[in-house]
Amino acid sequence: MIMILREAIAAVIPELVEEWNTVKLPKFEDLYEQPFAELFKDRQTQEKTKAVAPCLDVVFARLIKKFIPDFEINETVGQDYKWGDAGYE
Repeated sequence: MIMILREAIAAVIPELVEEWNTVKLPKFEDLYEQPFAELFKDRQTQEKTKAVAPCLDVVFARLIKKFIPDFEINETVGQDYKWGDAGYE
């Protein structure tokens, strides 16, 4: 099961990065009316993560469903995703 998940993640990461860079990031910058680098210039990493993680989670889950149809976002204590009976963070 872990090997299937690992292979699916490896397959979707390039597409996720491409979609973030070409589609989502320009919309993010438009929403905040400034470049990403400027918006987060003096902020800590966790602040950046909190801002972009919800968008990336949705894109990641959509893309990985091509390989694992029952993979889902399940944000609870100690996990962000669920596949079958297993939770992943």
